[in-house]
Amino acid sequence: MLIVHAGNRIDAPGRATKRFPAEHEADVRTRVGRLLTALAPDGVVSAPAAGADVIVLQEADSRGIPIHVVVPLDVDAFEAASVADQGPRWVDAYRRVIARARTAPNTLVEHHMTAESEWYKPANAVILGRAAAVAGSLGALVAALVVRPPSAEGTGSVTDDFVTRARVDGTPVIGIDPSRGLHELPRVLVVLASGTELDPTTGLPIDGDSIVHKLVIPALENADLDWERSGPHADGGPIPTDAADAADELSHADLVITDLDGFRQLGPGHTAADKATILMARADGSPPPAIAPVGYVAYEMAACTLSDHEAVAGWATLGRVIASVQASRPRPS
Repeated sequence: MLIVHAGNRIDAPGRATKRFPAEHEADVRTRVGRLLTALAPDGVVSAPAAGADVIVLQEADSRGIPIHVVVPLDVDAFEAASVADQGPRWVDAYRRVIARARTAPNTLVEHHMTAESEWYKPANAVILGRAAAVAGSLGALVAALVVRPPSAEGTGSVTDDFVTRARVDGTPVIGIDPSRGLHELPRVLVVLASGTELDPTTGLPIDGDSIVHKLVIPALENADLDWERSGPHADGGPIPTDAADAADELSHADLVITDLDGFRQLGPGHTAADKATILMARADGSPPPAIAPVGYVAYEMAACTLSDHEAVAGWATLGRVIASVQASRPRPS
């Protein structure tokens, strides 16, 4: 998978409607970083403007993910237009990103548009085109990451234009809202197996980590939910083993995402808790009739490990169920 990114710059002081407040930088870094860790993409393509662009490129580079930097103007002109007004710290970060992009396996492409022209929206086509070219050379699927508030969709902004172009191309989009801090987001407890074990509904081997990393985490980030993972390990032991720990984790969660084994191992502490539940299983299995979860997600999985195409299909399925759960604000399963 290759990630192509567009996002908001840091808000100017005194901005009337907050979009990406400076105080949320650390939280956005956390969310971008854990998403990139989960997806482990083959590369990231982005412009390097101060704010979300630089953050995404830095977080990718720090994880050894190749960065492919697209500079719509020449490097100095872009710094003046999209970085310098944010101050010396961002200028230094920008220059470091540019320097890293000039070293293999990273790449840097300058397009030399003129700063006096309306270059912002045409630059989106250039960025998406570069992503398609890099993905083609790798044989990778392209997914878009957009750091902007959901309320910005449909406003005709530059980032809105990027999303429209991506969707026209059939590119799946993951959004992260920088206007809200992590402490403002609903909490999710993910109770799914780690390692490889037998699926409880099909008896087939399943790589639980690929389900969590490639399907669940992207869907949760796209829904702007904060999450914690605590699941049964491959040895079959209940996690957490201490009932008090289990109760504590459940007390901080608004939603639980689990499979049949996790549902059983959570036990009375879960069934008595005022939580919504989403039960996940392979499409070639079915949940036992005695369990009536608030939401049920059946995902396609042809082999032991989830493929990128299967993961993307799962994002949409899980996203719809999450939206339904949030809209209905259900009682316990």
